[in-house]
Amino acid sequence: MTHISITGGYDKKLPWIKKIVSSLQKLFVCAPKKISVIVAPDRNRMETMLHRSLMSWEVAVTKQQTIFILDPLTANHPGITSHNFNTLLHHELVHVFYNTLIPEGVPYWLNEGLAYNLARQKFKTFSSVNIAMQALKYYARFDPALYRYGPAMSALLIQYNSLPLLIKKLTIFSRASHRPREFQKIFLDLFKKLPTDLRP
Repeated sequence: MTHISITGGYDKKLPWIKKIVSSLQKLFVCAPKKISVIVAPDRNRMETMLHRSLMSWEVAVTKQQTIFILDPLTANHPGITSHNFNTLLHHELVHVFYNTLIPEGVPYWLNEGLAYNLARQKFKTFSSVNIAMQALKYYARFDPALYRYGPAMSALLIQYNSLPLLIKKLTIFSRASHRPREFQKIFLDLFKKLPTDLRP
C-alpha cells in the first residue's frame, strides 16, 4: 500500500489524492512505496527546497516520488489557482508513477505527454499531421526540442495503440533506457500501429 502525505494544511485533499492514486495504480500496475506532496508557500521557499532556481512558468516539480507544488492561496502566481490545483496535482501524480516504472523518467516528452493527457489538460494539437510525423521520427531520450510536442505525440500514440498497451510498453522502456538501439526498436513497434499514411 502506498503511504501518502501532504503538507501545508491540505489534508482535506487526501481522499481525492488516494482516489487518483488508486486509478493510476491499476493503470500502471505498480505502487510507489510512498508519495509526498509538499505545498510550498512561495517560490523562494520552493527554490530552497529544490536547491535550484525555478523557471518563470514552473509551479510544480516532481522528483521521483516527491511532489513540490506552490500553494495557490499564498504563492501569488498566475499559473496556479484554487481552480487548477487539482489538475496540476493530478499531472504531477502521473509523473510519480512514470518515474516509478522508469527511474530515469525518459523519454521526457512521453513522461510529460502522458501527464497532460491523463490529467485532461489542454494542449496544442498539430496544425498538420506532417508536423507530428516529423517530430515522431526522433526517438531520442533526451531532446528538449521534443518536449513541447509531448502531449500531442502521446495523444496520437494513445489513439492508435490504446492507453493500456502504451503503459505496458513503459515496463520495457525501463529495461532498455540505456540501450539506444533497443529503445528505438520499441518506438518503431509502437509506430507500426499507426495508419500507413501516419507513419514516420
